[in-house]
Amino acid sequence: MDRISCITAAESAFQRTGEMLFKPFRFRYWLLLGLGAWLTLLGENPVPLPTTQGHAHVDWLALKNAVSDGNWHQLLPALGLGLSLKMLLVLGLGIVLLVLCVTLILHWVKAQGNFLYLEQILRRSPTVKDSFKRNLALGNSAFLWHLALIVISGLVTLTAFLLPLLLTWHWIKSCLAATALSWPDTPALCGLVLSGCGSLTVIILDKVIKFYFYQFIIPLMYLKRQQSWSATLELLKLFSRNPLVFLKYLLLIVVLKSCLAFAVVMAVMALIVVTCCLALIPLGLLYLLLIIPYVWAVAALPVLLFFRLCGLELLNQMNRQQLFTVKAPEPSSDVPGTEPETPTEPPPPTPANG
Repeated sequence: MDRISCITAAESAFQRTGEMLFKPFRFRYWLLLGLGAWLTLLGENPVPLPTTQGHAHVDWLALKNAVSDGNWHQLLPALGLGLSLKMLLVLGLGIVLLVLCVTLILHWVKAQGNFLYLEQILRRSPTVKDSFKRNLALGNSAFLWHLALIVISGLVTLTAFLLPLLLTWHWIKSCLAATALSWPDTPALCGLVLSGCGSLTVIILDKVIKFYFYQFIIPLMYLKRQQSWSATLELLKLFSRNPLVFLKYLLLIVVLKSCLAFAVVMAVMALIVVTCCLALIPLGLLYLLLIIPYVWAVAALPVLLFFRLCGLELLNQMNRQQLFTVKAPEPSSDVPGTEPETPTEPPPPTPANG
């Protein structure tokens, strides 16, 4: 068996990205791939939106009196919020329910979109409708897996925040009452350290688990037509046999994305300096286009496709039976230039003269 190499997987992914997108270049196929890539990014914000920050007026004397007297009804007016506690609870509950519904819908569509994107890469020809029908059950399983991860990580994060809060509550109350920060005592300092370390650990673990889920578990589900739990066990078997490979792959992707982000920032700064800030106008117009998620996905498709193919190529190396291989384009009328040719029958033989 050949040696498994993350560098080889990245090189193969780079070569295959060029072949898929530019040999030959097919604009319609590019747009279809951009749709799949965009669906896999639902709920994320690759291009930050412009924001305006407002500052509420805080009445520190009223806040001090509210905390000291335990009068929580006066806490909101002291913070500059002109709402009663009852009104705030009703409004907050409505917003939470709305955000929860929208979030669930986006994650469900994102789960389905991951399998659409895989089919567009591997088969290079499926329509959205056909892919949705074939992979509906797999998408639902991936959605439930991700939902369970969100619930578990949320509970762990809440616990990591509330438990240290009990240790720091006396210090927080004294700071609010004095309207000034003071050096925390030993229990409060331990609580702050535990809260920071616990929250940071949960965030890192959540990111790592989601990374392996989208890079490997979803492809395994699609390949073997397995539910999410079976694919997770399959990944754990691969991880137990090649732990260093998976860790090296994670490090490689982090380094590549960091270098790419640094290169983009340096290129933009160099362009602004060379053009004496004249490039700010076209860059601003480009920014207004890129904040549209689908436009950003289409523009960044070579990068997105490369990072998607890296995981597939690594799985190809790990799979001894070579079950997970990127298939050749299948004849289809959906993609220009791939229509099957009609075979021509040979002419009938000419009868020989007597």
